[in-house]
Amino acid sequence: MPSRGEIKSEKILVKDIFSNMWFRIPEYQRPYVWGSDEIGELLDDLTFALTEKPDFEYFLGSFVFQSKVAQPEKGQEFDENDLLDGQQRMTTLLLLFAVIRDLARDPDAKDDCQKCIFQRASKYKKIPERTRLVFAIRETVQEFIESFIKNEGGTEKSDQLVKLGEKNEDISVQNMAKAVVEISKFFRNGSSPSPEGLLQFLLNKVLLIYVSTEDLEDAFRLFMILNDRGIPLRNSDILKSMNLGAMEAHAEKVKYAKMWEEAEGELGDDFDRFLSHVRTILVKDKARLNLLQEYEDKIYDPKERDVEHILPQNPKSTSQWVNDFSNDDRSEWTDKLGNLVLITRRKNSSQGRLDYHDKKKRYFEKCIDTCPNSLRVLHQNEKWTLEELKQNHESVLKRLCEHYNITSLT
Repeated sequence: MPSRGEIKSEKILVKDIFSNMWFRIPEYQRPYVWGSDEIGELLDDLTFALTEKPDFEYFLGSFVFQSKVAQPEKGQEFDENDLLDGQQRMTTLLLLFAVIRDLARDPDAKDDCQKCIFQRASKYKKIPERTRLVFAIRETVQEFIESFIKNEGGTEKSDQLVKLGEKNEDISVQNMAKAVVEISKFFRNGSSPSPEGLLQFLLNKVLLIYVSTEDLEDAFRLFMILNDRGIPLRNSDILKSMNLGAMEAHAEKVKYAKMWEEAEGELGDDFDRFLSHVRTILVKDKARLNLLQEYEDKIYDPKERDVEHILPQNPKSTSQWVNDFSNDDRSEWTDKLGNLVLITRRKNSSQGRLDYHDKKKRYFEKCIDTCPNSLRVLHQNEKWTLEELKQNHESVLKRLCEHYNITSLT
């Protein structure tokens, strides 16, 4: 388990994933969407590796998760892993274990598959019953897992599965039902490996690489970097997570997660644009950053703005400021409007005394990204002498007069 701020990465065999790790599909994740093409490709790849290179390890891909230490006071009794990347693959492996369990003739194979799917409870060992994958807020998916995946013989209910695959309100249930039918059909093909043969190879030779951290922001960043295929998260998915994470009551999370998904389903690819319009209504200003940062900086955690002097109040005696401004100039112009800009971070007195070029690059550029007028002033001026200060002062006064309909300052 990584400590706070630590990023951990290791390769791990499938048998260790499905015996030692527990996963939660969080609220912000997309539904299960793998179809026959993706499932067929996975089964073909495993078959080829088993047939052609049975003694070599086979790399199946990577997955990213946020590790969450148990918090009984918040209703989380055990350590969990929120799966950010790898949901489609992990879910398909869970379904694959269920099908192998129901088709295998060897009792040991059946038992090993069942242990990969869920942990039986033991009151004597004080071990709770746990399913390997838990789908947060998706009760219909959990019901499907209970009926067709967890219980032995569930994947053989072909008529019910075909019916669910043809039509179901929950897209995840529909696709999972189709996947079970597809996997079952694969093993009934005369040229396919035996369920027991594929199980042995899958558990002992197939591996993945995981990347984990306890920090959600780091986990999202890792996901964005590593995910080059599959179903990428959008800004709206991360915003969904942040909104739901601010709610304490589980019932509220479920309610608003469903509302969010309904809106997302109706708007499709225009959902991010819709959220951008909402942001504009709330902020009453045009967007200048990406959607996620706009919400973080201007809605969730709006930054207080301070005023900073471009020409510092107390420049170093060896600085360029002393050469460019006389003592009288500094006395007259330091505190005038033309020498002031808005910043969005706490003042830094040490960097505030830097010469203009360094101050602009090392200080201002990090502190004015959402202040339009500050951006204009600093981007337009490669140097800051009395001439630039006076010109900006006149420009600021002119803008103020126009805004407040002032005809004369005298």
